[in-house]
Amino acid sequence: MDNSTRKLLNLTDDSLIFNEDWLSREARNNRSVNMMTGRLVNKDKQCQKCGCYQSVKNGTYQTISQLPEVERRPTYLKLHRERYLASTSLVDDYCHISKQLKY
Repeated sequence: MDNSTRKLLNLTDDSLIFNEDWLSREARNNRSVNMMTGRLVNKDKQCQKCGCYQSVKNGTYQTISQLPEVERRPTYLKLHRERYLASTSLVDDYCHISKQLKY
C-alpha cells in the first residue's frame, strides 16, 4: 500500500505494515465486504509503562476491526498483532471498532 492510499483510508500509523495483496473481497454475514490485511508491530521496543526494553515476543494474535464503508461495502481491517505492547492510535485497546467509525 502506498502513502497516498494510506492517507485516503486514514491508515497513517507507522506501526501498520501491509503486503502487496492487502485488499481482498470476502463474504461475511452473507454480504460482500472489503477485507484489508496487515500486521501491527511495535517499532519502539521500549515499554510505555515502565521504560524497560522489551526483547521477547510472545507470538501474534488476530483481530478484525470495522472501518467506515468504502464503495458502499462494509470494510474490515484484519490485523496480526504482536502479543507484547503493540498498539495503534486507529483503534482503542480491547475494542474492535475504529475511532473514526465511532465519531
